[in-house]
Amino acid sequence: LGAEDSYEVSLTAGAPVGDHVLHISLTDPEGNLVRAYEKNVLATGGRYQGHIPLALNDSQGQWTLTIRDVLSGVTARASMGPATPPG
Repeated sequence: LGAEDSYEVSLTAGAPVGDHVLHISLTDPEGNLVRAYEKNVLATGGRYQGHIPLALNDSQGQWTLTIRDVLSGVTARASMGPATPPG
């Protein structure tokens, strides 16, 4: 892969959103959690922008980005990466 994917998180509510701690994790195409890409981040005012620098030797295919609000447990997932290896 050797590419960098960017993502943006925006929390919404019926009132202004305060700061939240989010846990970011990444699962490879084989379904394995890749601990090197795990981290906790601060979403100031409910917003966070991040990037994931995938290594050249990371697996090809669809990866799953999981973002969980640490306090509430609310979780969102998104797929990223090419569906099949280039070639």
